[in-house]
Amino acid sequence: MKINGSAIYASRAIAPYRDGKLRYTALKDGSVNAIYLVDEKETLPQQIALHGIAPAAGAHLRVLGDDGTLVWRRDAQGAMIELPATLREKLSGQYAFTIRISAIAR
Repeated sequence: MKINGSAIYASRAIAPYRDGKLRYTALKDGSVNAIYLVDEKETLPQQIALHGIAPAAGAHLRVLGDDGTLVWRRDAQGAMIELPATLREKLSGQYAFTIRISAIAR
């Protein structure tokens, strides 16, 4: 909760609300959180697909608790986000992590 709390408190759920392992919330500043729920002993994927929601052109994506910026690209369903090996290793063993999207396309 120390790292992901801002994605839950002072936020509101937004459509599409849930997509597989992802849950979506928004903050008053317009940023959106994609909260990824990790299964026990799950090997994190190299890519995460966002369906029904897409970052705005020029949006910055990052995992809360990490300073790096994530590489992403738009696709027909929304967007595809790359999770580098070093980040997947850092997130290993966590119950959830949050991808903060600075702005979404409307």
